[in-house]
Amino acid sequence: MTNAKTFFRAFLGTAALAALIVLPASAQAQATSAENPGRAVDAGTRAAVIEKVVQQLNAFYIDLDLAGQMEKSLREKLRQGAYDALTEQAAFLSQVTRDLRAVSHDLHLGVWPIERALDAGENSSEEEKQRLKAVARYNNNGFMQVARLHGNVGYLELSYFEDVGPGGETAVAAMNWLADSDALIIDVRRNGGGSDVVRLVESYLFPGPVHVMDSYSRVSKTTTQQWTMDYVPGRRLADIPVYILQSRRTASAAERLAYSLKNLRRATLVGEVSRGAANPVEEFSFPELKICMAVSAYKVQSPVTGTSWEGVGVVPDIDVPAEKALDAACVEAMKTLLKEKAGEDITQWRTWALEMYQALFEPVTLGKEMLAGYLGSYGPVYSVTAADGHLNLKNNYAMPMTLIPLGEDRFAFKEEEGVGRFTRDQKGVVIGLEIRLADGYQTSLNKGFKS
Repeated sequence: MTNAKTFFRAFLGTAALAALIVLPASAQAQATSAENPGRAVDAGTRAAVIEKVVQQLNAFYIDLDLAGQMEKSLREKLRQGAYDALTEQAAFLSQVTRDLRAVSHDLHLGVWPIERALDAGENSSEEEKQRLKAVARYNNNGFMQVARLHGNVGYLELSYFEDVGPGGETAVAAMNWLADSDALIIDVRRNGGGSDVVRLVESYLFPGPVHVMDSYSRVSKTTTQQWTMDYVPGRRLADIPVYILQSRRTASAAERLAYSLKNLRRATLVGEVSRGAANPVEEFSFPELKICMAVSAYKVQSPVTGTSWEGVGVVPDIDVPAEKALDAACVEAMKTLLKEKAGEDITQWRTWALEMYQALFEPVTLGKEMLAGYLGSYGPVYSVTAADGHLNLKNNYAMPMTLIPLGEDRFAFKEEEGVGRFTRDQKGVVIGLEIRLADGYQTSLNKGFKS
């Protein structure tokens, strides 16, 4: 039986998925200019950088015709003096990146100061390796949130995909923590890409090896099939519905996750069309010029469709603004789960969860007079108060709960699974509050209680 230690050795022995976090050229310049405000570039250095960029494009870029067009553009700009006024390295490299992308429309392609290398290669200093390790640890290897939402929906937010070396154990811990979820939401709305942890996450979502992507190299003229792994530490989440949240910011490896799961009919995509950065890269460092360069050296495509998302993005199944994607996915998850046969209790809890998510997606608006009628004390320890436009149910012995309107007199609780209903007398005056929670707690309280 394969154990976790053997698994990581085997994974690290395979060819890593070449990918890159997509950053705007302007962001790269901003990230470096503060660190190296005095690094100057003269005419000779600028010419040497252009020569090195052209050399790498012609040697490795996936589209040789485009490489030729970019070479022509860069040489012409250099000859015309377009870079003469750019005497600071960060500003110069940022402009070169913009010029490359203006021709190729390739969001992975770029050149920037060596301090911003995204991968600590074999030639990197020990100091640089430690810096990248500290950054990865600070960002929890890209795993920003792991949570259980109402209705037993698992939620995983990934800000980027780390290399499996530092990030693998975090991924295994997160996926195993989510193993008892009835549905899973993976949030990559703020994810610009990354490396091979994406393959590890994918592997937990299938019962066994699945062919998810093909990668073609112009240099070797070979196509490599990319499969999910036949073993993952712990339990798989292969039989539950999966939803991917994406936005216009979602790029690269995050798009690969969405694109492969969509085409394999394993996930429903919710949100906006993604950025459209598909082709994986090789990153090269040139210490003598104090630069590094990312070159799209591979072309990927789905074995199902024979296409990729390069330049067009991944189209969601449910098209909603990114800020509404989580609520929309939760609604769809509850609708799907309610079609399953379940016990009376679980069906009731899922129904409550669906009502709450629908109210979050399309808020119910109640008049000020009606809301004011709910304010006051209920029983010996409860009170309803208003703050920041919301009603809160306070308890002397517990944290307050936010009331989410479901309709007239009915509310869900944001922090607890359950519902509340205000009761009225024959004149329509609020006289009480009934509370039912999924943990079995029920109570009926009179308004204006006095001991």
